[in-house]
Amino acid sequence: MNSEQWARVTALFHEACACPPAERERWLANHCSDPAIHGEVEAMLRAYETNPEFMEQPVAELPRDVESLLGVREIAVGQRIGAFDLVSELGRGGMGEVFAAVRADGHYDQQVALKLVRAGYATAGVVERFRAER
Repeated sequence: MNSEQWARVTALFHEACACPPAERERWLANHCSDPAIHGEVEAMLRAYETNPEFMEQPVAELPRDVESLLGVREIAVGQRIGAFDLVSELGRGGMGEVFAAVRADGHYDQQVALKLVRAGYATAGVVERFRAER
């Protein structure tokens, strides 16, 4: 995400926070058509609604592992996801990771690339992009 997009995310977040909580989702849908920006704002709103004081807390007091603060569990090589064992990490980005994986349930041999979205990013827009990629 570039600085212009991040400025848009920040502005939309602050504007959405001014709306009553029950109206935020509809407001955001009416004011943001870019799926990536929409997903970022949605994730920020969820975090804010879960812990409104989060934005006021000094950085020095935050856990060093921000993902643990958000309740995200670490995905690692060797874990099983569904019928697949994660063999190696192929890539990592802001929204998730991609792993080389092998089918491990004994039904048949299969090697795949398994793309996993981080918690909080599985918005309707992101899910739709994943379906299109598939």
